Amino acid sequence: MGPPEAVWRAAVEEGNAQAVVAWLDDGGGVDARCAEQGSSRATLLMAAAGGGQEAMVRMLLQRGAGVNLQSSYDVTALMGAALKGRTTIVQVLLDAKADASLQDTSGSTALMWAEHFKHAAAAQLLRQHAKRQTAEAEAAVLAHDAAVAPTPNLSGRRVRIDGLKGRPELNGRCGVAGRFDAAKGRYEVAVEGEAEAVLLKPANLQEICANPDPNPNPNPNRNRNRSRNRNRNRNPNPIPNPIITLAPTLMTFSPSPSPSHPQPHPRPHPHPHPHPHPHPHPHASLTLSPNSNPELTPTLTLTPTTGGGGAAAAGEPAGSPRTCIINPVLTP
Repeated sequence: MGPPEAVWRAAVEEGNAQAVVAWLDDGGGVDARCAEQGSSRATLLMAAAGGGQEAMVRMLLQRGAGVNLQSSYDVTALMGAALKGRTTIVQVLLDAKADASLQDTSGSTALMWAEHFKHAAAAQLLRQHAKRQTAEAEAAVLAHDAAVAPTPNLSGRRVRIDGLKGRPELNGRCGVAGRFDAAKGRYEVAVEGEAEAVLLKPANLQEICANPDPNPNPNPNRNRNRSRNRNRNRNPNPIPNPIITLAPTLMTFSPSPSPSHPQPHPRPHPHPHPHPHPHPHPHASLTLSPNSNPELTPTLTLTPTTGGGGAAAAGEPAGSPRTCIINPVLTP
């Protein structure tokens, strides 16, 4: 038996909590529905929420009214408050664990009703609640999966697949293990080259280390400093040491008498062989300009073809042309 007409008016129109409490104390049901012919079979909480009676809503919730009960059109108390823009009552019902995801017979939720009637504040409140609920649900799933995940936990690790019989083409391939689905006992693995994640058992996954270092350097700056010092001392334009081979060259020159040793009139020497040093060695100059390296120093060796020491042979006048072999050696 539903509440009498006087109780409905007290709950929806008058907000007379004393009348409603007296009826409840006399044995009335807090979730009793309207029993009139053709009614929506709403409860007192649904009627009070739609009528904007916040104090009545709080009292009925304290008495244990069902917050997620639905009418014959599947309308809830939260939907009734949302479509009327009762923002405060929407918050009270949400705090009482009202389910904002429930739909009525038209497929509409409380948020849809608030948006349809352009109740921006109520709609924003419902959106924030839905976002918070989604985050809490995801956190709960992750916490549960982490609690039942095998040891070691491979989530977020790079793994190699092995031992598959159903899909042997995946054996030997690598990927990244994602969330562990505790209900299925498998990891969601993003396999390289596969468009979708693959559910694989932990026994078919082997963790692989990324870029292992067999000889880790405890002081990574040491080698960097050594390399910097070597580069600082190195010639920025290093000149290679070329090997240049020049063939001996015949050159004819005339020795000039030294100013400090004037040459007398030539006459035959009494000795059959010329004096080894009758006068200083002849002077000759030659400039080499190698194109390959301007820093090479030319060294010339003059070897007379006749006589010795570069002096005139017996019977030859001073200043006569001589022929020598030039052996140039380029020394870096």
